[in-house]
Amino acid sequence: MEVVPSAQQMRAMWCREMEWLLYVSDSMVELMPSIQQFPRGGTYEVMATRSWLDLHINLPYPLGMSSGRPSIRQEEKWWLPNPKVPPKGLSVDARKRLQQRRDCTN
Repeated sequence: MEVVPSAQQMRAMWCREMEWLLYVSDSMVELMPSIQQFPRGGTYEVMATRSWLDLHINLPYPLGMSSGRPSIRQEEKWWLPNPKVPPKGLSVDARKRLQQRRDCTN
């Protein structure tokens, strides 16, 4: 018998992990030039901080929270990436590059 956390527990764990991730990422900012106007009428160009836009875009959505995704990968090495191949297969050049990378790693 396998003990699996409920969907509510999974969501709570995911939210907590995302809060930890975002807490660290709050200090990851990029400097963007902006115009600042002062009360006496002067305008200055200053560097303002802005959080990375791609940081929020690339956050993973928890598995099992969306209807289109499988709940959990039931594999021994679940952390390895799941390759996605186009329906027509790989091109000849892509196969050669992949084979060369495989040969170089062995």
